[in-house]
Amino acid sequence: METTAPASSLESVRNLNLLDTEAEERFDRLTRMARRMFDVPVAFISLVDENRHWFKSRFGLELSEVSSSIPVLAEIVKFKKPIVITNAEKDARLKETDLVTGAENVRFYVGVPLRSVSGDVVGTLSIVDRTTRVFRDEDLAMLEDIARIVEKEIAEAQESTMDELTGISSRKGFYLIAEHSLSVTMRYQTEATLVIMQVAPVDVAGVSNFAAKQEAMLKAFGQLLKQFFRNSDLVGRLVADKFVVLLHETGVDAAYSVIGKLQSEVEHFCAKHSPEFPVVFSAGVAAFTAEHPRTIHQLIETAEDDLFQ
Repeated sequence: METTAPASSLESVRNLNLLDTEAEERFDRLTRMARRMFDVPVAFISLVDENRHWFKSRFGLELSEVSSSIPVLAEIVKFKKPIVITNAEKDARLKETDLVTGAENVRFYVGVPLRSVSGDVVGTLSIVDRTTRVFRDEDLAMLEDIARIVEKEIAEAQESTMDELTGISSRKGFYLIAEHSLSVTMRYQTEATLVIMQVAPVDVAGVSNFAAKQEAMLKAFGQLLKQFFRNSDLVGRLVADKFVVLLHETGVDAAYSVIGKLQSEVEHFCAKHSPEFPVVFSAGVAAFTAEHPRTIHQLIETAEDDLFQ
């Protein structure tokens, strides 16, 4: 079957700001609950990404993620229905996979979908055993009850890290994920560039409802940034009219090239949608390399200095 997650699911997962973040007790306690309630050695909460299922919480597994080609996980996301496999050695979707033939020795698997507020499936709550098991309808209902609690925690986590006006990461959400992203950049000896952008509206005499139009412009600009940058880049709103993006595997020269293209997009957007409401666009950059690592706070300070030069 097709293993690529639906585009709406991928978009919803990215909007959660949870991928590649640290473990959190709010999710770990629910994974422990599922593990204890069904007396299984393995339980996990997974989130779907383009090429993988990443584990936000896991117990009994050394793996932090698995390929999106694992059929059962892909099937849950695609069809939005639970899967119960009582004997994996006899299940066509699993019996030839490393999970069954390899060290994990999976024999029993149950997974239920986790949905975002919009209704898209963003991952699974799963339990695993290394012996075959019987799983009754009432057992499945109990696991689904835990999944609903996980969904509430996901919604609350998203609300605390999402900028309400623009729909991109808030300052808190950006800092949370950026620190982890920089540690990954350091581990793999690559580079990244942080860009701070300010899009300040010009208060033109005679423009009515200036405040409302300014808010609409900032909202539209946030969505423009979301569409313009790559899925691998982290975009956020720091405060008011100041935005930030962390460009992965991108040096300073390439970042300036990207900024030039973005400025053209901003000018085109303003000319098309609000010619009577011009904005001043400016940007500043700061480099992160393995040879010159810096914290996210240091990068923002450097980029702001560059912004105001």
